[in-house]
Amino acid sequence: MKYLLILLGLILSIAACRPVRHLYQDPRDGIVYGYVKIKEYYWMTENMRYNMEGSVYNSANPDSSFGRFYDGYQAMEVCPEGWELASMEHWHDLEEKLGVSEDSIYVEDVYKGKEVGKLKSKLYWEEKGTDRYRLNIVPAGVEVLPGDIDYYYMKSTFIWTSTTLQTESGFIRTGLKYHKVINDNQGIVSVVKFQDNAKMSCRCVKPVPKKKRKKKRQNNQ
Repeated sequence: MKYLLILLGLILSIAACRPVRHLYQDPRDGIVYGYVKIKEYYWMTENMRYNMEGSVYNSANPDSSFGRFYDGYQAMEVCPEGWELASMEHWHDLEEKLGVSEDSIYVEDVYKGKEVGKLKSKLYWEEKGTDRYRLNIVPAGVEVLPGDIDYYYMKSTFIWTSTTLQTESGFIRTGLKYHKVINDNQGIVSVVKFQDNAKMSCRCVKPVPKKKRKKKRQNNQ
C-alpha cells in the first residue's frame, strides 16, 4: 500500500508539471484550437488550419492537427487577430524551457536531439514523443515544390517563423525566413534554406497578459 501511494504521488506530480490545455475558437471560420501557457506566452497546440487562398492541405493527414501548409507570405497573415506567428525568439525561449543548453540554443544548422521528445506528439512519429508540454508537434512534412510532400511526410515537420534572415551588413534578405525543423531521430534545428514559396506549417503564439503573469509570480512566492 505504501509503495502504491508513492507511485500515485509520482504520477500526480508529473501530471501537475504539464501545462493545462485551453480552447480558442477562430472567429474567421469557427475552428477550435487548443493552447497552453509556457513561460510568458500562450502556444497553440495545433498547426493552423485556416483555409487561405493558395494554402495546401494534405489529404493523407491522419489528424486535423496536422493543419495546412502556407508559403512564407501567407504565414505572416494566417494567425487570428491577437495571435502572431512564432518567431525564432519564441522558439529559443521554448528550447530553454526544454533544457537545451544556452550555448546550443542559438546555434544554427545543428540538430539538438536530446530534448526533442518533449515536443513530439505521442502518435504518428516512428520514435514517439512524450508531448510533455502538450504542444502536440506532428510530422506534417513540408511542400518544397508543388505536390512534393511525400519525402519528409511522417518523418519531420517544418514550421515557419516570423524572423527574416539578416546579412552581416545589416540588410534583410527578403523572401528568406528562418524556420524550425523537428526531425524524428535527429532533434530540433534552426535553419534558413527555403524561399518564401516553400509551404510549411504554422504555429501561433500570444503573450500572457501581465496581470496573469504577476498573479502567477505571487502564487509562487
